[in-house]
Amino acid sequence: MKTLGTLILTAALAAALASHASSRNQEAVGLHWGAPTALGAGAARAWVAVDLDGTTGAIGVSIDEAALRTWTASGETEALVPLPQDVAIHGLARERAALRVRYDRAGGRYLVALEGLAPAGATLDATGAR
Repeated sequence: MKTLGTLILTAALAAALASHASSRNQEAVGLHWGAPTALGAGAARAWVAVDLDGTTGAIGVSIDEAALRTWTASGETEALVPLPQDVAIHGLARERAALRVRYDRAGGRYLVALEGLAPAGATLDATGAR
């Protein structure tokens, strides 16, 4: 996928998630891609980078050039882009883990928010289920 822009969540979020990453991620070192989500004539895909020690190093979303050119022209300004299902991230409910991408027309920028965080004190199993 030709990528014009990649939006990356803040380093603080990645660092917070990395400190709680599942030890099962050690066999999943590398970049993992979620399913594509249609945006206009293009697509967006969320990704998770797993470091050599098995921790989550970064989480982001890549939006291809066709989506950047056509998505907001269609009238849509918000989409839910699922995270990869093959990587466990402690604190995220796997069935709801996604990045919400919103285009802010007034500011002319894309905003990205992490969805699927478990409530404080919730107990999750290794798959991220409560």
